[in-house]
Amino acid sequence: MEAIDRSQCWLEMTIDGTIVTANRNLLTLMGYTMTELAGRHHSMLCSPEDRASQDYVDLWANLRAGRFVQREYRRRTKGGADVHLQATYNPIFDQHGSVVKIVKWATDVTAMRQAEQTESARAQQFRQEAETRRKAHEDTLSKLAEIVDDIGAVTRQTSMLALNASIEAARAGERGKSFAVVANEVKMLSGRIKDATSTAANVLTYGQQSIRL
Repeated sequence: MEAIDRSQCWLEMTIDGTIVTANRNLLTLMGYTMTELAGRHHSMLCSPEDRASQDYVDLWANLRAGRFVQREYRRRTKGGADVHLQATYNPIFDQHGSVVKIVKWATDVTAMRQAEQTESARAQQFRQEAETRRKAHEDTLSKLAEIVDDIGAVTRQTSMLALNASIEAARAGERGKSFAVVANEVKMLSGRIKDATSTAANVLTYGQQSIRL
């Protein structure tokens, strides 16, 4: 019993929730002296929202009915900080089977809960940052796709001009030979641009598909 008393918090109350006594661990955790707690209702250890909740009403209804309650609860210290307790509320019976008092045993799990919340917040931040990067990459790829489309349109126009120039050079005969050489160079350049544009389009498509995976 002494070992448990050293490692856990405990609180003794009447069936209406009035605090009778508590051990040093609980007093230290909650920041009160025994003089400050004795004769006060247990609800002073709760936040206003928890105190007014249906869950708190049900807790005391179950205890007065003689039902054992065990779960994690949030409680409020004298300094206004929230603590998380893995608590067991035990109804104590007299020889006639009537509930005469309530004894609460609790373990402080605040550090564990805070660590979980911190890890959850970090994970959420990581997901948000990843989503921001993904959207930025999508925007960049979208703009590059527009540029590739524009280059493709210019390439098609250049090809048409080269074709028309070749036709006119053929009609001009001997006088159009030099013009035909230029038209052929333009045609070859247009072909290289087309190939490069096709390669860029394939790379963009792969990049867009990779982002969606």
